[in-house]
Amino acid sequence: MMISMTTEEERLLKLKQGFQKIKEKAMADGIITEDEAAILKTIEKHIEIYEDLVNKALEDGVITQDEKNELIDFEEKIMSEAYFTAEADQVITEDEAELVKLLIKIFDEKAYTDWLDEVIKK
Repeated sequence: MMISMTTEEERLLKLKQGFQKIKEKAMADGIITEDEAAILKTIEKHIEIYEDLVNKALEDGVITQDEKNELIDFEEKIMSEAYFTAEADQVITEDEAELVKLLIKIFDEKAYTDWLDEVIKK
């Protein structure tokens, strides 16, 4: 018997799989800068918290609208924290922007991410 996943579990799985792609992207040039490592650490830490939130929401077998809203809010937090981590030194490199773009696209494949190109410091 196949057990179907909830939308929230599917989003968590997609996030975890996407994080692997983000790590691969960070390693693609053979160099992970301190800032890239900080972005990866920030994302990883927030994925763990997000997983706890999903598991907590599923404990009673029903995800309420409040729980859905909390998860959506936390998705926004993951993206903003990754961006603010990249921006912490007031310089966002092309590589850092690519990591943040990939993260945003995990949550919304159609999201407009070209705005990040405007903040890249060459």
